Amino acid sequence: MRRRTCGVALVCLVSLAAGCASQPMTAAGPQADGSEAASQRLYLVRHGSAQPADVDPERPLTAKGAADVKKVARFLQPLRLRVDAVWHSGLARARETAELLAPALAPRPTVVEQPGLKPRDPAGPILQGLAAAKKSVVIVGHRPWLAAAASKLLADGRRGSPVDVQEAAVICLELGDDGAWRLRWMITPQLLP
Repeated sequence: MRRRTCGVALVCLVSLAAGCASQPMTAAGPQADGSEAASQRLYLVRHGSAQPADVDPERPLTAKGAADVKKVARFLQPLRLRVDAVWHSGLARARETAELLAPALAPRPTVVEQPGLKPRDPAGPILQGLAAAKKSVVIVGHRPWLAAAASKLLADGRRGSPVDVQEAAVICLELGDDGAWRLRWMITPQLLP
């Protein structure tokens, strides 16, 4: 049954990509009338699978982790997502993931090490700064930071995360006119061909 569910999700995601191929998706994406809205978007990306610390204390991506991130980047490229920057924690696995994703975005955004994105850092300060900056950003990070950020934005920090952030997953959140963040979409390597 799981395989069939993934197949249905893949069709929806491929259809989304095909529908957007003729127009770039700006921070908000194309509207029905062809105009562009000026919504802020946040893409949360968990790093790909990393080496265990006992193999390499720096914990770079494994070959499978890099392959998964490249697969996600190939899926994102036709969407022509427009972001102002790709932020990462500075840890090897997040930096490598950010560097592999950036070329798939249009125009190619700056990749920046951003303090406050380590796994146990509080999400609040980054999210407050992001809201004030009014920029669309990709954040490449770690659990539990990504889950805390998604929970804070989507469930106002209530106990328990409404989103499970898998390795090499991409989550798109959008800030609405009412000031509330909403989940727009999520992809994982398992959904992609």
